[in-house]
Order: sequence, then C-alpha cells, then structure tokens
Amino acid sequence: MSPLLRDFDEAGAVTGGVANGGDVDPDDRQLSVAEIQQAFRELRVRRPRAAATRPVASTRLHELSVSENPAPVGAPDLTPRRSWSDGNSKAPWARDNARCERWADSGDRTPSRSESGGDSAPAAVPGRGDSGALAADWITVVAAHAGAGASTVALAISDAAAATDRRVHLVETAHPRRSGLIAAASAELGTDAAGAWRRGSRDRVTIDRRVADVEPDGWPVLPINEEPAVTVLDLGLPAPDDLDRLAAGRTRTVVVCRPTVPGARLTEHLLSQLAEQPVVVAVVGAARWPQVVKANAGPRFRDLRSQGRVVRVPIDRRLQTAGLTGDRLPKGVEAAGRSLVALLMPAVPLRHRRRAASSQPGAAGEAR
Repeated sequence: MSPLLRDFDEAGAVTGGVANGGDVDPDDRQLSVAEIQQAFRELRVRRPRAAATRPVASTRLHELSVSENPAPVGAPDLTPRRSWSDGNSKAPWARDNARCERWADSGDRTPSRSESGGDSAPAAVPGRGDSGALAADWITVVAAHAGAGASTVALAISDAAAATDRRVHLVETAHPRRSGLIAAASAELGTDAAGAWRRGSRDRVTIDRRVADVEPDGWPVLPINEEPAVTVLDLGLPAPDDLDRLAAGRTRTVVVCRPTVPGARLTEHLLSQLAEQPVVVAVVGAARWPQVVKANAGPRFRDLRSQGRVVRVPIDRRLQTAGLTGDRLPKGVEAAGRSLVALLMPAVPLRHRRRAASSQPGAAGEAR
C-alpha cells in the first residue's frame, strides 16, 4: 500500500470513507485533485485481489460485459437495462421474424394487397393451382402500366367478337373497388352459383367480375347452354406469377399501353417477358407518336409495329367523362376492337380484316 493510502487507512478517514461509500471527515486535511485520483487508481488495483477471495456470485449473461468498478459520484448511470431476452416480451426483430415465418408457412411470398386489380395494382389470377386454368383459346388483356386502359380494350374486343355471332365471356379479375367494368353490363343477373362472381349481360357478352375482397378459388362457370365460343380475360396490371403463366404460350395476349416515354419502355419490358408468346399491342392515344416516344420504343415493340401487330385505340371524350357503361362503344373504339379481333382470331371474315388494316399505325406512327 502506498504511503498515501496507509496514512489514511490508519486514520480511517479516506480509504474507509471512499472505499465504503462514506464521506470524508471535514476536520481532516483536504486532499488535492491529484491525490484523490491517485487514491482511486490504487483502490482499483486492490479491488480485484479482494474480490478473488470472495465467492463468485451468479451473473446474468447480459451483465458479463459490465465493469464492476464503482462509478464516481455524479457519473451517469451505466447499469444495464432489462434485456428484450428477459421475461416473456419479444424483441421487435423477433416479432418481425415471427411474422415472416407465418407468411412463409401460409404459402404466400408477400402479404396480399388490400386493394388490387385494374390498371393500378396487380390483379391475381384465381385458381393458380390448376395448370390448365388459362385455356389456349382464351384472349388475355394486360396493361403494361397503370392507367393504360385495359378494361376498355377488353370490352372492345368482346363486343367485336360478339358482332361475329359468337357468344363471348368477359371475366375481370380486378378488385371490386377498382373495377373498370362495374357499369359495362346492360343488365345485372346477380351472382354465379358459387357466389364469388357478379354476373351481367351485354348483348351476346356475359360479364363476370369479382364480388368480394377475397380472391375466388376458381373461374366463373357458365351454364352448359351458355358456354362461350370466346373467353376474354381482363387481367389489368398483371402480377408476376400471372406473367409466368402467360409466357407459357397457352393464350393470345393483348398488351395495352399509352404512347408516352414511360409507356413505351414499360411495354418493351413486358414484351421481353412474353418473348415466346404471340402478342398484339393496343396503343390508347393519338395517331401521331411524338418523336421522343418513337425513339424510346424497344426492338420488340418496333418489330410488332413493322409486322402490323400494333393497333391504335382512339381516346373518346364521352368515355373519359362517363366511363364504360351499357351503351355502345364509340365508333372509333369499336373499329379498334374489330382490328384486334382480326389479328387474334384469323377466322374473322375478310371485311373485318380490311377494317383492321385502317386502324393500324404506319411505320411513322400515323394511321394508314
């Protein structure tokens, strides 16, 4: 022991007071700052030796890294707080991991959206477990981006196919609150036998759209005497799983877009995912494309234009105001529907093919 500590140990003034948490006697000589610091340093050296002679107390795992040296008076409290691992409470990351495990156990990769469908959010195809759910003779209409106008194009195709004396079944997979065909039927017929699809009629077209937020387990079924010759599926903005199924080459696909720079780029991206699929593109907008849009059209988009597989769908003011109703579509939109049907269904009479040629944009982006 140093002379400083020995002298005050004998008097019981410093080491007894400092080491045991007491106060210094005011009658004793006051220590300088340097002497106090030296006394604390020597106390730290002495404490491990004294602690070695005492029995070891049980220590929690989260306390192992905490120093046992007493903090000076006025120092901040460094006592470890209660760990998330203590007690029954779960740490925030543990709760997140538990949620992820629940999603993994349920078979879903991501939580389902509260609102999905139309051109604004991916619309899921019901009955994904059925490998033959998308039949080879179906026509699928998908949007390359939000707000493209897929429901308008799907209805135009349905009306045009019905005009060739075919019975048509139009199915919209959009969420009920995002339906573009909510008023397209001229007569409402209630729900189907399963109660999952709301049915309406429009001339020779039967329209089915979802009833509830929950995705139906399968496609709507029509009575045997009403089995359609043509089924048109309005997928809106498709989910990735739906694109994988479309890429298998089982259906005829119509990609709907707007003649904008983002629209051209997103269309090219979608076409690259449907590389092996026979595709027709419906461009909703003006006849003349801005030069910047043509410059941003990708190779697949340009090839389809050169092959005459890009059809212009004009914008109509009445549709912009009233939307799709039970009334007939505007003449320009009807003509675009006939053009698309002529490309999708080669058995269409020749007069419809001639009308289709008049609605296809030329190489310079103009209607011929």
